[in-house]
Amino acid sequence: MSPFYFFPLLFLPIALIFAGLFVLKWRDRRDARRLPVDSKQLPNQAGAQIRQRLEDSLENFWSVAAMALFAGPAIPLIVLATEATRIAPELFDFGAWPILMYAVILVAGVVILIRKAREHILTMRRCREGLAAELATADGLQQLVPDGLMLFHDLPADGFNIDHVVVGHSVVFAVETKSRKKPAKGGKDSARVRYDGKALSFPEHVETKPLEQAARQARWLAEFLTGATGNSVRVIPVLALPGWYVELKASLPTSSNDVRVVNPKAASFMRTVNFGPRFEDDQRRRIAWALTKRYGDVAED
Repeated sequence: MSPFYFFPLLFLPIALIFAGLFVLKWRDRRDARRLPVDSKQLPNQAGAQIRQRLEDSLENFWSVAAMALFAGPAIPLIVLATEATRIAPELFDFGAWPILMYAVILVAGVVILIRKAREHILTMRRCREGLAAELATADGLQQLVPDGLMLFHDLPADGFNIDHVVVGHSVVFAVETKSRKKPAKGGKDSARVRYDGKALSFPEHVETKPLEQAARQARWLAEFLTGATGNSVRVIPVLALPGWYVELKASLPTSSNDVRVVNPKAASFMRTVNFGPRFEDDQRRRIAWALTKRYGDVAED
């Protein structure tokens, strides 16, 4: 047998692994049995959207990693083809151009795969950080439930999700969570963020977009709840920064558009009744029903 036929054998183990995985996945999809609990039917979970993005990125990363395995045998194959053409031209006459083209395609493919893998790794890292922050915020807000406040997570809106919604005694809070890394060097000031009502001053940078996002989402929620309940509903935007000590640099106004910035462990201010007249019981039930129904309406779309 000509040695030429031994070259494809370099890819045979990987090809068999791919074939086996494909068969297993095909059989799994063909399984008509139903799970006792479908996680997609449990929408009111902290970080539900981030969990899905994390799962998708993890699956895409392993797909890219599996494709990259073909580069292993491909590199010695180029070397062998070059040597075989030089030593035994009567058996192997690949030519310089096919080998060069093959090498260029291989290098381009490896570069593309590395870039894709890097994108998925960065996405997974951001998702893990965001998920940890949302779970920390949910844990901090859970302290409000024994006082009669109602808590909703990952509420679907129009093209975005509101991380947490807290139905208080007289207002509703739209809580946006952000994860921000601390400086490498420790110390008291390394975990301090200063808020003057207009910008967030972290130890290494200043930003305003999270405040704008929180205010924008609160306006949407106020319009949605007002339309769904038939009564005006005040919604206060809140930005949660888990792990940070928030230092207020000014006496902040108290209008509905002003964003409260807090560490979620310090969310006890939401249980107070200093935000205006208390909701009537019927209005509070209608607010809760509108929020609950929102999950089902979006899932059916």
